[in-house]
Amino acid sequence: MSGISWTYLDVLRGQKSQIEPFKDAFRGFSGIFISGVIGLAILIWLFTTLWTLLLIIPGIIKSYSYSQSYFIYYDTIQETGQKPRVLDTITASRKLMDGYKGKLFWLDLSFIGWHILALMTAGIGYLWLNPYITATKAAFYNELPKDVAY
Repeated sequence: MSGISWTYLDVLRGQKSQIEPFKDAFRGFSGIFISGVIGLAILIWLFTTLWTLLLIIPGIIKSYSYSQSYFIYYDTIQETGQKPRVLDTITASRKLMDGYKGKLFWLDLSFIGWHILALMTAGIGYLWLNPYITATKAAFYNELPKDVAY
């Protein structure tokens, strides 16, 4: 999903005018990105699982804190040309989401009706819903204030 999310972010910012579904879907698994994407996936899963062991609510809150890690990782590589440390990316996501986790939660809640409709179509509706949600979350990240130092 990170490759598609990054593509939507590039389209939103005007850096890319055309989406190439098969090529863009695998952007996260090529060249400089692959080790960071795998590292982020493992660490986010581990941290969220550990917080969820305490109680379910802290795990959910932490998952929202870590939710922008892939975007920050991508932006850092695009801006500096260097791979950031995975833990630094997760820390930057926590700082960036400070005060915005509730907004992302309400954004996710706004899709409940769409999820119900997609399930009523035996999952076929997700062919349209998943790209819509992914593009919306890329737009959410793009609108976050980037005054937090990565």
